[in-house]
Amino acid sequence: MPISDLPNEIILQIADQIDSEKDVLLLARLDRRLYGTVIDYLYRRNARDSHASALLWAAKHGEEATAQQALANGASVCACNNRHETHLHVAAKAGQDRLVRLFLDHGVDVNSLNAHMQTPLVLAARGGHETLVRLLLDQPRIEPIVGTLEWWHCKNLEGLSPLCHAARYGHAGVVRVLLDSERVNVNWPNAIGLTPLYFAAMRGHEEVVKILTRVPGIQLNARSHIGMTPLLCALMEGHERVAWLLLETEGVDVHAVAENSNTALSLATARGLEKIVKVLLMRGCNPHYPDQYGFTPLDMATNAEHDSIVQLIKEAMQYCPRDPAERRRSVGTWLGAHYGSRSHRAHHFSSFAQRQPSLSHSPPSNGRS
Repeated sequence: MPISDLPNEIILQIADQIDSEKDVLLLARLDRRLYGTVIDYLYRRNARDSHASALLWAAKHGEEATAQQALANGASVCACNNRHETHLHVAAKAGQDRLVRLFLDHGVDVNSLNAHMQTPLVLAARGGHETLVRLLLDQPRIEPIVGTLEWWHCKNLEGLSPLCHAARYGHAGVVRVLLDSERVNVNWPNAIGLTPLYFAAMRGHEEVVKILTRVPGIQLNARSHIGMTPLLCALMEGHERVAWLLLETEGVDVHAVAENSNTALSLATARGLEKIVKVLLMRGCNPHYPDQYGFTPLDMATNAEHDSIVQLIKEAMQYCPRDPAERRRSVGTWLGAHYGSRSHRAHHFSSFAQRQPSLSHSPPSNGRS
């Protein structure tokens, strides 16, 4: 007698004696009747003995029919994998819109935390899943990053908010969605003081930097744990185009000094960014200021054989006294002698900016992102 002709009760008893769920599935696939008899048993067994792994698989791969069948046979929407990720975490990370909607309809906790203290919103923002971020923000129980929440509700172990993640990975669309919600703090730093703008500058994401610098109330000169500003970080990483964007943003401090005594001028000099060096000198940056090892911008330019920068700095040093008190007294004279009257300096800077393909437009690509 073929096994498929046996009564259902006996077929299910046979399936119950099979150790592996994979082998039970092979049994179900022998013919159509066996499949109809065994498949629901298999999903119930998976939900009971394997933490609803079938539902987690469906969440990752976008298999809505599998997810529906797993839920219909007792799979808990709150079940977790070994990383303490719920099905909503898995679907959000994978960008599976339909599965996210399904789990939300079944009442999953939209603010649940995985082992890294990340919410589904954080994972969706990190992955650049704009539609999902918008969907999650629309949930009435969502707790996005806002200033009144406790840190553990809104940050993961690295201290990265959803906006920090989106800025870090250059997801401009997600950044816009988060900002448009008016429920996120654009200046919320991570555990070591890095803001969304800092992350965007550090990674060289021009579009994100453009978006963030236009937000009212943005802290353009927020300091990291070692005193670095977004401008200093962009220069240190060699992101010339981002540095130009920041330089043309009103309120960016070109005179900031990091704890290791790095300045915008020293970092631009070390990178050989001649046009930026010229603008910084025009804005009164101190060409005498040494780094933590005692090297001045002139030393750096000389050692790196940036001859044109050497000439620029030497010219500026003729009008910039080394003594701080004397420099403060004579800074107006220095600028006046070097670039003329205040109105002339403004005209000179404007003319220089027009000659550069960067102050009004981004400079030509130099091979860096």
